[in-house]
Amino acid sequence: MYRESEDFVEGSYREQYKQPRYIIPEVLKNFLTYFQKSIHEQNIYEIQNAYENGFNKLTDRFFKNSPWPDSDSVSLVVNNAAESPVPLELPNQWLWDIIDEFIYQFQSFSQYRCKLSKKTDEEIEALQANPKVWNVHSVLNVLHSLVDKSNINNQLEVYTSGGDPNSVAGEFGRHSLYKMLGYFSLVGLLRLHSLLGDYYQALKVLENVDFNKKVARCKGRQFVIRVH
Repeated sequence: MYRESEDFVEGSYREQYKQPRYIIPEVLKNFLTYFQKSIHEQNIYEIQNAYENGFNKLTDRFFKNSPWPDSDSVSLVVNNAAESPVPLELPNQWLWDIIDEFIYQFQSFSQYRCKLSKKTDEEIEALQANPKVWNVHSVLNVLHSLVDKSNINNQLEVYTSGGDPNSVAGEFGRHSLYKMLGYFSLVGLLRLHSLLGDYYQALKVLENVDFNKKVARCKGRQFVIRVH
């Protein structure tokens, strides 16, 4: 079981984190490598423990006011490649939470960026120097990539007509992990386009969803989309 070590000095990490290319401390390396090992072994108990305990403790202790290391830095630790599907099953609730939080973070940052009256000159300068941070096109690209990777639109179209979705699912879409991420990404796109005021496109992304059929369950309850 993963255990957080106590030999980490918070101040030194903050100094490292200010650098464009910093060295990830051992406490984070240990967590990331153990989490990756649990995923490869499909050890659901340890995955859940790392996610709900280790991750939250590290976040509360070291990342209350700053983000975790970026994906490029993490990839150097886990040496991860996603050229083939990961044989992993995760609760639908977790997958929905990932997409839901992703949209929430975009919305929160957009609101933060627009409120200039209370910002310092340094904050405004930082925003102007980083226009691509939480750029809407990048957010759209992530969601559409998950939709495309899963072939969820083709699956829903075939499913609605009474066919076998697996016949069009493709290599990734046959796995529940990718199928549900694709499905929830459609809901994410609905929310995102609604936030942007593009209601036609918001409804357009759900054109293959049959609201009369059950698709997913979260925490034992039916996952329901309501469009008003």
